[in-house]
Amino acid sequence: MSKDQPEPIEQQLRYQGVLLENMQGQLVRFAEAMGNVPAQVQQLTEDVTDLKSDMKVVKAAVTDTSREQKRHGVKLGNHERRIRHLEQAA
Repeated sequence: MSKDQPEPIEQQLRYQGVLLENMQGQLVRFAEAMGNVPAQVQQLTEDVTDLKSDMKVVKAAVTDTSREQKRHGVKLGNHERRIRHLEQAA
């Protein structure tokens, strides 16, 4: 068939059918892939909640340690001096 003549309607319908089947297959695969996304989002939400709770504990411990060091006059600015002091004590 030459380019000047239109394709027969049967060929066009077949082609459209093939395209439709292809798209349906892609949609099915996409839906299957997205099926467990809500569960994954829920798991991430739980993980973030746990991390927030853990960070509150860490923050409290750091704050308490900092207060104790200030109360006892411990300075942490010069780590070389602290390391030397620990090496000499050992």
